[in-house]
Amino acid sequence: MWPTPTATNWPCTMQSTLGAFGSPPTNGQGAGGGAPNEFRRDRIRRQPRVGTVVGYDYTAYLEELQRKCPEYRKSKIQENMLVGRSSEAQRSQPALTNVVLDEKNQSCKLHLRNLGSQQKKMTVSNRALVEAEKALDNMEVRDYEIKALTAEFNKITSRQYFGTLSETQQKLGGSIEARIEEERLREEEEKKKHEAGGDRITLKKMPLSEEDDDIVTSVFSAGSHQQYEVLVSKFNTDIKFHDLWTLRPGVWLNDEVINFYLELLNTRHQQKNKALNDSGMETPLKTIHFFNTFFTQKLFASGYSFPSVRRWSKKFDIFALDKVIIPVNVGSMHWCLAVIFMKEKKIQYYDSLNGAGNECLENLKRYLIDEMQHKKKKQLDWEGEGWKLCPNDKSSTPQQKNGCDCGVFTCMFADFISDDLPLDFSQEEMPLFRRKIAASILNEPQE
Repeated sequence: MWPTPTATNWPCTMQSTLGAFGSPPTNGQGAGGGAPNEFRRDRIRRQPRVGTVVGYDYTAYLEELQRKCPEYRKSKIQENMLVGRSSEAQRSQPALTNVVLDEKNQSCKLHLRNLGSQQKKMTVSNRALVEAEKALDNMEVRDYEIKALTAEFNKITSRQYFGTLSETQQKLGGSIEARIEEERLREEEEKKKHEAGGDRITLKKMPLSEEDDDIVTSVFSAGSHQQYEVLVSKFNTDIKFHDLWTLRPGVWLNDEVINFYLELLNTRHQQKNKALNDSGMETPLKTIHFFNTFFTQKLFASGYSFPSVRRWSKKFDIFALDKVIIPVNVGSMHWCLAVIFMKEKKIQYYDSLNGAGNECLENLKRYLIDEMQHKKKKQLDWEGEGWKLCPNDKSSTPQQKNGCDCGVFTCMFADFISDDLPLDFSQEEMPLFRRKIAASILNEPQE
């Protein structure tokens, strides 16, 4: 039942809400009565706009309105839920705050314990430092005492043995001074000898002239169709383009080039002796013989074969020479040089890869013994005459730094030794020596 109001003037602000559920009944009407809508609207429009209904119990009406309006009731429920959650959060906030405070308190306590531990460690370290300083002071004192004792001991020892040392020095003084003087004279002699050949060594290392260099370059760069063309014909040897191409950088030298160059050295030596003889100088002539590369190939065939080479010296007496220069091919892969010094009675082996050459030296020793027996019909007294074999000496033999310049080193060994010069050259000069060998062959007058 709708409550009976005491007045008929409704606030205009409630018009939309009351229109949805019906207007409250007027005075004298029942629950189902009421004026038509037009009449009600007309009445409402004529009433003054006030905020309340005069003498009307509005609370009961709002409660009824809330009960009948689901949307309003739902919004209130949600509002109450939000208010409840807010209240619950406010109630639980002190508990959370206490948990955070407890965690911070525990962290502070742990930090304080760590600080205490570090402080203890620092205390221990300070004690150790103090002890170390004390030990260092003690060591300094002991070191001073040791020095003092050592100085005193040296004084006593010096006074005790001074006389003995003086006597020993007097005994050895003469021999030591003699040895020093002997070494000084030897060094001076070596220096003079080196200075005497210094100009010749410099000459051997001089670059080619521009003309010779251009000729060598043109030969080295010739086409393959020219490889069998003869460039030089002399010493019963034909030098073709492909022979000189072995003097290009990084290529092994062949027999023709080495043999031709040794013939050039032999010709140079003979011309030098002729010049000395024509000048009337009393300088003794030195005789040298150059065997070619085929000598050792035949001599060392099947290990050793003297009959294969016994006719090679029919035109000269090998024992009357000063030097015999012999190129040696090792395993068809490596070139070396052996020299028989007749006056010094030794056989020396030169290897740019530091091979000892013992087998070669033993075979050449047998060759000399057989040669003496075959030519002079007598036995060579090897031990009695003081002959010796000299393997390669790395300290005085230049060494190559690659696997292709052994032939050039062998030619230079023969060149310097035949000219009585020390082996004063190295790997760095090999490119120059290759071109100089080529130029020497190309410039040789043909027969």
